[in-house]
Amino acid sequence: MSVEDLLTLMYFARLKNEQVAISGMLFHHDGEFLQLLEGPERAVEDCFAAVAGDGRHADVSLLVREEVGERLFPDWSMGFEHIDDHELAEVLEGFAPTSSFQLLRELPWSDPENAVRLFELYAREHLSGAEIGSP
Repeated sequence: MSVEDLLTLMYFARLKNEQVAISGMLFHHDGEFLQLLEGPERAVEDCFAAVAGDGRHADVSLLVREEVGERLFPDWSMGFEHIDDHELAEVLEGFAPTSSFQLLRELPWSDPENAVRLFELYAREHLSGAEIGSP
């Protein structure tokens, strides 16, 4: 997706998410995405179904589905962050930057524990004002 496509996508996603009380975060890495959706169960299920059914997406998979007591990104209708190999290496154990990652399922964030850890760490560091990957 081009930068313009991403901006358009984020604009409409944020509008829709605000209408149905969804919050969350979207990470982008080398053409692949990892998304966290938070909110009323039915709204989140409908949103995920819309994403999975969108022809612009391929290999959509659900990594974790759980009920939580508190949202990680309660004030964000949809946050967005591009993460490069070096940032992933700083955040995820076992990730070594290379120039040859081709598919999301090859990335360590395809492991549910790593995906959750990435979102939790980002929320904690962002809300505290620290940069992702900083000590």
